[in-house]
Amino acid sequence: MRCLSPDRLQERQQQILRAVLDAKPAPSVRELQAAVGLNSRAQTQKHLAEMEASGLLSRVPMAHRSLRVTALGRQALLDTTAPQP
Repeated sequence: MRCLSPDRLQERQQQILRAVLDAKPAPSVRELQAAVGLNSRAQTQKHLAEMEASGLLSRVPMAHRSLRVTALGRQALLDTTAPQP
């Protein structure tokens, strides 16, 4: 599994971070899949695992709806939306 660089978020990872931030309570994997337009839960899980490994997301193992955007994830999202000089 590849680790993402926080300064090189893919568009899909940006969508996932925004969806997790906007949802109250945190979305389920199926809700997240629908929100960002992925075709399967396996794809969604792969993105989530990569983002967890990179420190952009955290979740409590075996707990439902426990996705949280970390401080690193928030900063990476801000960095991708900031205007470039």
